[in-house]
Amino acid sequence: MAQGIEWIKFITEKLLHYVETPKKERLQTRAIKKKSREPWQYRWFGMLPVAITMWVKGVYQKK
Repeated sequence: MAQGIEWIKFITEKLLHYVETPKKERLQTRAIKKKSREPWQYRWFGMLPVAITMWVKGVYQKK
């Protein structure tokens, strides 16, 4: 039961932190996180999309 109490305490702390921060600050932090996030192709497949795009660009530039 102690784990449940700790979990509820954690959730209430996060909720209070969210409510207490101003809306502008929340939007700024969300925008910063969104900018620093890498595209989904790289997160799912690693460097494979980069290699394929470099190869395709090289093939089209030779023509």
